[in-house]
Amino acid sequence: MYAQTPTRIIRRSEKVKDSYTYLGCIDALLQKRGIMAEQIFVGRDAEIETLRDILDKVNRDHACQASIIVGNAGAGKTTLIEQFAQFAEEQYSEKVIVAIGKCNAQTGTNDTYLPFREILNQLTGIQTRLLRSSMSNRPTSWLRSFADGAMETLIKLGPDLIGTFVPGTALLARLASTTIDTSLKKRAESRAGNQEVKREEVREQYSAILRNIAKDTTIILIVDDLHWADEASMDLFVHLTKSLKKYPIMIIGTYRPEDIGKDHILVDIVNNFQAQFGEIVLDLRKSSEQRGEEFTNLFLIASRAEVSEPFRTEFFNRTKGNALFTVELFRYLYENKLLMQNEAGFWVESREMDWNKLPAQLARLEGLIAARFDALSPDLRQILDIASIEGQDFTAQVIMHFLKSTEFEILRILSAELDKKHNLVSEVREIPVGSTVLSNYRFVNGTFHQYIYNDMSLGQRRLRHKEVAETLEELYGANSREIAFQLARHFELSYEPKKVVQYLNLAGEQLANVSEFKEAEAVFNRALSLAKIINYKHGEVDSIRHVCGSIWIPKDNDLEAEKQLLEVLDMSRSIHYTDGEIYILRQLGILARKRRHYTTATRYYLESLNLAKTVEAEAETETEKCEAKKAIGQALNNLGTVAMADNAYEDAEEYLKARLKVAMELNSQEGKLFAFVNLGDLYWRKGLREGKKQQKDAAKRHWAVSKGYLEQALEIGNSSGAKSQIASTEKSFGDVAISEEFYAEASNHICQSLNIVVNVGITSKILGNLVSAATLLHKKGEIQHSALFARFVSAHPRSSEFEKELADNVINEIRANNPAINIDEINQQLEGEDRETLAKKALEVLQCQDI
Repeated sequence: MYAQTPTRIIRRSEKVKDSYTYLGCIDALLQKRGIMAEQIFVGRDAEIETLRDILDKVNRDHACQASIIVGNAGAGKTTLIEQFAQFAEEQYSEKVIVAIGKCNAQTGTNDTYLPFREILNQLTGIQTRLLRSSMSNRPTSWLRSFADGAMETLIKLGPDLIGTFVPGTALLARLASTTIDTSLKKRAESRAGNQEVKREEVREQYSAILRNIAKDTTIILIVDDLHWADEASMDLFVHLTKSLKKYPIMIIGTYRPEDIGKDHILVDIVNNFQAQFGEIVLDLRKSSEQRGEEFTNLFLIASRAEVSEPFRTEFFNRTKGNALFTVELFRYLYENKLLMQNEAGFWVESREMDWNKLPAQLARLEGLIAARFDALSPDLRQILDIASIEGQDFTAQVIMHFLKSTEFEILRILSAELDKKHNLVSEVREIPVGSTVLSNYRFVNGTFHQYIYNDMSLGQRRLRHKEVAETLEELYGANSREIAFQLARHFELSYEPKKVVQYLNLAGEQLANVSEFKEAEAVFNRALSLAKIINYKHGEVDSIRHVCGSIWIPKDNDLEAEKQLLEVLDMSRSIHYTDGEIYILRQLGILARKRRHYTTATRYYLESLNLAKTVEAEAETETEKCEAKKAIGQALNNLGTVAMADNAYEDAEEYLKARLKVAMELNSQEGKLFAFVNLGDLYWRKGLREGKKQQKDAAKRHWAVSKGYLEQALEIGNSSGAKSQIASTEKSFGDVAISEEFYAEASNHICQSLNIVVNVGITSKILGNLVSAATLLHKKGEIQHSALFARFVSAHPRSSEFEKELADNVINEIRANNPAINIDEINQQLEGEDRETLAKKALEVLQCQDI
């Protein structure tokens, strides 16, 4: 832990009793001489050496290594990793980069991927990680160049992490100050909104980013306080150790054993790590009275304390070698002039020093801490009170809003007074939010934070939680969804249930965006239960529509989704909640279309469209108009695709071109992408219809138009990294090529689509690709696999009518022209087969074909 104790400097070249060590950091401030001493650490020589050995192995073998640091609260885990990080960055300068992600005690397991979001934001320069000492030997130009390179890697290899792991607004603000290629900036801009990403994609894209960065730089990834991590973070933590085996990456995790049970996932993780990497657990609990005495002696030596043996004995008897107790007791003694500096600069006992006359409260660590905070000025105490409400990590600008002070003055007090002078807080990072930058600080010890928080009455906490929440809302503005769980917690502790429901629903959306559906459903249900208790109808509508749209409909729980949606549709109308009504109508349209009830689906979509137009006409702000236009565009897209499914091609063309116009007005790359893909598909189908009528010239004209739209779709898709839409576009290109009898070209496009579908796991695109593969293989005489794939699509309940029609055409032609083919045998081959397996098989077959 950090302490602020008058002492001389012990440099790295020195040894104390042949045991120079690092933990129990003493931030030496020679107040009388006005000299700031370097940080020194005592008590953890073996642990630091072990970590250094592991880092040496990473660099020597160019291979991933892991380490787990175990210790109870106050054992010094965080200080140990920070000191090791400082050593690594100083020692290797431009060869090693360190990123630290910390799990949060307040939001706990609800804050999905929190430590890995922090790490990625640090690597890309969006957040600035600050250690207690400046890295003067690390050139700013090198750090900037590294962060720019990591940013490019993120955009190229991790597009789905933009808007989910990396806030879109912060990313765009960061890009504005870089020289990154314009095309990459546009690609990032198109991905800056909230989007969904599956756990498999998170794993692969996160790993790909780290592999690329590690080509030139050793990376040290530290995840602090794993006992508070969510299950998805645990999964990614383990995955990285397996997927990065051949790269110079060191992964460190810390946790408190007292905060997990014997069945906790961390127990298995640690056992597996030891099987994989050997004995890599650093257990800080393995201390004894002898080690405690050694720490005390080292501390007194490092502090230049020339004290009597009775003093030394009593000092240890009170502290028992506890690092925080040791530092705080020494601080109390010199601040109260019971220890004095002699002419040689050593600390000696004053004449007034009498252990028996010390206040009884000083026999306990809690008493020492209380005495320390009681000695602070009322102004400093008020700042710490406000900070403790937000959590162990807190925001300087929140305090500024509370105290109606200037930002500069609050930052000065935090830095000069509470950090450097009193050593109670430290600056951690700067976080860009919209057009502003927030300064993040942390209590240097969780015990300090807990004492300040617990010292307030329940009423004081309740009122201040509300003020902190409202201030954070104001600071984050439109980006408040980024801290949805924190805001839900603050409003819960301030008894503002409507706000709790609002932010729980936003938090559930965030979980659903990263495909943590089980956790998302639990959060939505929690919000729903609370909304019902307080009779908050808006909250009920939002919770149910989110559950239906994000979880039940994608998981085919259609009957329950429809029942719930119809109920909340009536509720939204009764309370005149238009935005909720628009969303619910679109969801009901999706359900109707899945059942091929196209007339019903069209009715729902038209209602949604007309409502959105009314909202646009009545909107008072540009933001409201923009949101209404987005809803109009979505409804038009839905209408176009359902009309296409119902073979109403002229209606589909009208709706989709109107959708494209809205996307152009909004300058929405995503909107344009969807319109181009759907228009490309539409004109291919129109060409097929003309081809059946033997209108070959008309068919070719339609296919030419189709390719024009698809080329525009592919350009946007490639620039934005929208894999699902790229897969659709490549598949449509393949369909057009089959129709034009360019079979080699068709094979290439369908293989491109299948590659994405198989590798990313986009199951919704498999049936379309299978029927395209079946059609192509049939054209080239590969009958067995053609029949296999076509029969599967024809029988599958999720196939659209159009896909079934194409599949049946292939089967009927095979039956007519190949009487030797036994369809019953094909049916037997399909027993137990699933979409994913057949997609891989189709890719294999096409790649082996000489087409």
